[in-house]
Amino acid sequence: MKFKVKTPCLAYTKPGGSEIFAHLTTGQVVSGKKGQLKTINNVKYREITVKSKKVWVKASSLKRIAPDYRKKVLDNAKSIYKEIIQIGCKHKGGAKSLAGIRKKKITTCATSVSAVLQEAGMMPRGKLLSHTSAVGSSKAIRSKHSKKKAISGLSALKKDTYEIHWVGKSWAHVPDKYKVPGAIIIQDSNIAIYKGNGKFYSTNNGGSQKKNGKYISNIVTTKSYCGTSPTLYIIIPKRGE
Repeated sequence: MKFKVKTPCLAYTKPGGSEIFAHLTTGQVVSGKKGQLKTINNVKYREITVKSKKVWVKASSLKRIAPDYRKKVLDNAKSIYKEIIQIGCKHKGGAKSLAGIRKKKITTCATSVSAVLQEAGMMPRGKLLSHTSAVGSSKAIRSKHSKKKAISGLSALKKDTYEIHWVGKSWAHVPDKYKVPGAIIIQDSNIAIYKGNGKFYSTNNGGSQKKNGKYISNIVTTKSYCGTSPTLYIIIPKRGE
């Protein structure tokens, strides 16, 4: 975990001790671990690392720097979707985690996105974020997409890592403020990650993405299904400082 110094303070060799190790300045960035706190005389001290040494500072002098989950999603999408092609994954049900994609060499749009979210620290291992429960039903939701539908596995996403918006319109009508690289788009029968510049990371069942059943491309454009089918929800990972 990273912290920013809010006000000038002292770093001690022991919590609550008198031996000063260093003077910290406003805006200085230091690292520490979650839960590394001790209370001395009703004052909380946090263990941090300064110049490769473990020292203690008043917790009230620090502010946690929130992780940039949007960047994490983009970085992991780039590597994971590339790997899906390299190991010759096929589109098939059954893969429930990143391990399933690598070992079984199968994937779906949901498992590929979920693998990215797991690697980004937004979702626990083994969980699955999918599109609506209307998929596979006799009545396609695309004909009545003004109605909100549940997102399977949404509760598995860590609440402080994202914001979610209902859209219910084609990509061309999605507000520009939601079209941010790293956003996860939920459609009636697809889930993908927006790469930016009108392109998406996607592993749907489109023939243009595959050859002999294996993926040869994981990038699609707004002219594909991702751009023409109604976007029901957009999940935007939060950006840190």
